[in-house]
Amino acid sequence: MTTSSFDHLLEARRMVSADAPAVLDAILRDNPFAAEVRADFLSRAAQLAAGPASIEKGPRQMAGL
Repeated sequence: MTTSSFDHLLEARRMVSADAPAVLDAILRDNPFAAEVRADFLSRAAQLAAGPASIEKGPRQMAGL
């Protein structure tokens, strides 16, 4: 069993799997938004690892969606 979102993530992974390591290095080093996005991702991943009670509500949940 899978979801459309998961299938899209797998497809995205396949699309970049052959990229040279220098591409990732450039994205991480030269993209001015990369550090903030990475920090947010790691924070949210840590919340998920800690369990459902620790997950901050995002805008959709706060709006009741």
